[in-house]
Amino acid sequence: YGKGKEGAGCQGLEEGGELLSGMGKRGVNAKNSQCSHGNKQPAAVSPEEPKRTEMVRKMEKKIDLTDPGVAFAMKLVENNPFQKLTQIEIDELDVDHCICHVALRHELTNPNGLAHGGLLFTLADIAASALARADGRNYSTLDANVHFMRNVKGGMIFAEASVIRRGRTSVLVEVRISSGEGKELTRVTVTMFCIAPAAK
Repeated sequence: YGKGKEGAGCQGLEEGGELLSGMGKRGVNAKNSQCSHGNKQPAAVSPEEPKRTEMVRKMEKKIDLTDPGVAFAMKLVENNPFQKLTQIEIDELDVDHCICHVALRHELTNPNGLAHGGLLFTLADIAASALARADGRNYSTLDANVHFMRNVKGGMIFAEASVIRRGRTSVLVEVRISSGEGKELTRVTVTMFCIAPAAK
């Protein structure tokens, strides 16, 4: 837990950086400056801008519902009551990767005002489940290894899942949870166990 204070889950972790309104914060003064000849110089570009652009890009929906496996996975996501409660949304999904996000709100925080550890794991579990099911088969979470590294008090939180190995009876998935500024908050490996073959 690094410099985290005493406490369970993510409750005692330091905040990983203040989030401003929108998707990130600007770390430089963007005002134009004058050179010795009086011509304006281009505005400085914030080092956070590429990350901010990347996070916005990840919120664009890229889901091909003409793919039977993806359509099957999305149907189960949409019928998940807990997913509806947390308001986690899938942004991208195919058989190799999944991206989803959630907007942190008060009821999803712990007593310290940070994102609850259960929310971060749920984000990872939903991303891993959708990714596994994109092959058209149904899965259940078998086990998970969670590493909490830092935390946030607000803004968007993203999960990006990728397949480590897709086997006959299970899928091993890695999920990286990041803030809207692109700072990694949590890393999770999840084993999804196949409980039903693909529908014919």
